Amino acid sequence: MNKTGQLQFGHIASPTTPNPSSGRRGKKSISPPFEGGARGGLKKGGSTNKFVQLSPSTISLYKECKRCFWLQLKQGVYKPRGIFPSLPGGMDSVIKVYYDKFRGTKTGLPPELCGKVNGKLYDDQRLLSSWRARTGGLTYFDEQLNAKLLGLLDDCLKDGDAFVPLDYKTRGWEPKEDSSDFYQHQLDIYEFLLQANGMATKGMGYLVYYHPLE
Repeated sequence: MNKTGQLQFGHIASPTTPNPSSGRRGKKSISPPFEGGARGGLKKGGSTNKFVQLSPSTISLYKECKRCFWLQLKQGVYKPRGIFPSLPGGMDSVIKVYYDKFRGTKTGLPPELCGKVNGKLYDDQRLLSSWRARTGGLTYFDEQLNAKLLGLLDDCLKDGDAFVPLDYKTRGWEPKEDSSDFYQHQLDIYEFLLQANGMATKGMGYLVYYHPLE
């Protein structure tokens, strides 16, 4: 099946994103010692203290239905959902493998991105794999709020000393011009997590859409 990649630029709304160096006490961790789902347990001296786990998907739920968000995190009652198709997840894995082939090469980018983005794919495959993994990911733990924010990056560019999050989406059709607005908070969270783990960023991210030509 023929495919095409369509790039959308997402400038990150940094003023709306908490600054990890603003004085709020927090524990920053790439490989966190935390366990659990929406409500997890942080074990200290044999006791378990509950904390709230947040992610781009739970933030989306909050924006969509605040009551559903509260029921899920406080009561463990999840919003009913239909059958989730396996094709998007399968394509996501295929695209990751495809991108990895260009990591560390001379161009450092898939051909469809050359000349359209600044920088190259981040070449630390081991660290990137940990950012992608559900058992790892990029995290930030706020001790004051007793909340953990988790994000699983698809990919990341390195532009000079700066890290730029890149997320790819698959569609059955060409995306609309304003479709990037739906994923704004996802890019915001990824950039914040990179900052919280001590990495310089540029206040922007990329969405790359893949869809059939016919």
